[in-house]
Amino acid sequence: QSYALYPHMTVRRNIAFPLMMRDFSWWYHLPIIGWVMKRRLARRPDVNERVEAVAKVLELDDLLDRHPRTLSGGQRQRVAVGRAMVRDPAAFLMDEPLSNLDAKLRVHMRTQIVQLHQQVDTTFVYVTHDQTEAMTMGSRIVVLRDGVVQQYDTPRRIFMCPENVFVAR
Repeated sequence: QSYALYPHMTVRRNIAFPLMMRDFSWWYHLPIIGWVMKRRLARRPDVNERVEAVAKVLELDDLLDRHPRTLSGGQRQRVAVGRAMVRDPAAFLMDEPLSNLDAKLRVHMRTQIVQLHQQVDTTFVYVTHDQTEAMTMGSRIVVLRDGVVQQYDTPRRIFMCPENVFVAR
């Protein structure tokens, strides 16, 4: 699975990348001026401040000067989440983010994602086929079958009062 991290950039620059792209202009492609301006943009205090705040929330502060190849799978995943968080989006979409992790790391990352959701207080749309993940992490769950909504409710109501046999299984 790819986390869309740039291997030649440090964790700090990977997280800062979306902020740098906001101010990207045509003249960044010019040989010397572009190189100087990209480095200058990466050192802007507001960009650095935002990156450090996101890194602290994701417990990446000690890893900011390392490259992605030296990180574990869970750490790479947190860097990818950090790249999304730094933009301050209205919602996060996570499509099976824990599917390639071993059982122990999956449980740990599950609790971290729940804590992150509570800290940033933003909508998370979390796609999973794992019933345990859905029931333990979700505040609202949509059960789909062939693209048709079978039930939309809280985990407790889905467990206690399934609307049909498919949901009950």
